[in-house]
Amino acid sequence: MLTAHEIVVSMVNPKQTKHFARMMLVVTKTDEVDAQLIPLYGEKMQPTPYIIPSPNIQTLKQQQTILNQLKK
Repeated sequence: MLTAHEIVVSMVNPKQTKHFARMMLVVTKTDEVDAQLIPLYGEKMQPTPYIIPSPNIQTLKQQQTILNQLKK
């Protein structure tokens, strides 16, 4: 939905934002604090934009996941 409205989206490992919070000397972990830190992280760190895979690629990834689960 965001990319449909031309809003840049990035996917970041949660550990990266956790380390960023530590670097900013934030010790509390609440939704309110996260709501302030995550945009700040994006502004300061400039993570690479996420490009949504084509529907065909998404289907292939889902099929691969199912195959891996069946093998287990």
